[in-house]
Amino acid sequence: MCEEFPGPRCSYDANKKLVARHRRVLDAQKKYGTDSPQAQLAAAKYQNAVNEYDATPKGIQSLAEELAANPENEELTRRLKVAEATRTLQTNALKEIRNGRVENIAVITSALKSFQDKEEAVSIIESSRESAEKYKLRGNPDNIKFSADEKGYVKFLDNLETSLNNKYGEGNIPPEYAEALTNLKESDAPDFVNMQAYTNLPTAFDRSRKQLISEIKNAAALQGVSPKIAAEYYEAYRKQYKDEFADLPSSERPDPPEHWIRGEFGQSGYAKDPNSNFAPHDAASAYAIYRLRADDAAIPDYMKHSRTIASIDLETAGPSGREGFEPEYGRIIEVGVKLYSPNGKEVGRMSQLIKPEQSFLDQYGTGAEHIHQISVKDLTDQPDWKSVSPQVSNTLRGKVMLAQNAPFERKWLSYHLTDFSKEMPIIDTLDMSRKHFDLPNHQLKTICENNGVAYTNGHRAFHDAEVTGAAYFKLKKNISKMWFNNSARKKAPVLQTIPSNSRWVAKKTV
Repeated sequence: MCEEFPGPRCSYDANKKLVARHRRVLDAQKKYGTDSPQAQLAAAKYQNAVNEYDATPKGIQSLAEELAANPENEELTRRLKVAEATRTLQTNALKEIRNGRVENIAVITSALKSFQDKEEAVSIIESSRESAEKYKLRGNPDNIKFSADEKGYVKFLDNLETSLNNKYGEGNIPPEYAEALTNLKESDAPDFVNMQAYTNLPTAFDRSRKQLISEIKNAAALQGVSPKIAAEYYEAYRKQYKDEFADLPSSERPDPPEHWIRGEFGQSGYAKDPNSNFAPHDAASAYAIYRLRADDAAIPDYMKHSRTIASIDLETAGPSGREGFEPEYGRIIEVGVKLYSPNGKEVGRMSQLIKPEQSFLDQYGTGAEHIHQISVKDLTDQPDWKSVSPQVSNTLRGKVMLAQNAPFERKWLSYHLTDFSKEMPIIDTLDMSRKHFDLPNHQLKTICENNGVAYTNGHRAFHDAEVTGAAYFKLKKNISKMWFNNSARKKAPVLQTIPSNSRWVAKKTV
């Protein structure tokens, strides 16, 4: 039988997944071709299943038998070392939960940090442990120490006790935290990997806070409300989950899909996505964030603003290899914007080619012309950026910015527009698709095809802005269907009025 996460996996379940993933590889190769993106994605998922099976009892036994027959095989040697180390790490991680150390540390750190509560803290500790494990496994598994880190643990506890005394005064530590500290002192020291995770907690908590704030802002843009209102609803839905759903059987809890949390879609998933993997993912937090992202009715309409959505795309030029990444070296050569009302109707548009200074064109041309098909000749009679930028600013001002891979547009506009607001609400179709859908890739063309949007003239600014807008409204509709497809989520009531929450207001974080 498999142990509970994050404990070690069992041979039967891991092998079952391995067989299913292999079948998907063969199906993808037959349907799309051996070198197709679909086949490559299926192969990557299959490799993950191989790694998971390797770390099971039968997987380790099989590798050991193969190595005995082929003792010079370096790849088998490496796989066996990683498998054995992985299983030991999983066993130790489960031990840390069962002996109560994770919860006791969470009790104290949530008091010291105050921004996160105990449940959030537990999930952040888990993220810190996973980060430490991945770092060690990427290196040489032979260097992983599994013995107890006595010296590091004593220092860690001394720092916790000092911090509590500094906050409450020596001898005045509240009983709940004093008891947790005593429990920690009475526990045996953890292994080096878990000790590293605990030592790195200050960084993990700071990173988690920033990422949660980012998630709140993303949810606010999707819901059409201010970040402050989104934060208040986040707290209210967390409380709703704790009060009404936490003690129900799993079949009756309105939990988000497991793949959304743990990341079954390659890099997708809330707790596995590189952009949010340190944000709290306890059950209540995952429910609250997922609801704000997936349920368009999670916040009543009367609280929503009617801001216009500005779907934008930029085409850029610059030194080879830098034209798409480093705005300080490049120039914007085309801007496309399509304005939408909140219900998806067009209310305006802008499309403009832009001519950089001649010396720039002489040196770099138009950059990746083979992609965007914009030549130097096409820019001959076009205005320069100084002439166009006021119109771009006016078009974006007061809007919600929508883009495919929005950090790219934000980075370039922040550099080239002096009055670009970093507080401008931003929606990213790449982020929406990656977190919710199992696609071969999450390029704009693929997202459009998956959501029934015609993609005909890719990598021209207005076309991409227009189809990004169309894809966004389809994505919203399809994601909302996924919310209501679950009977438990469908029955979870929408909160109509909520109190202001002090932890967000007092910290002035949103």
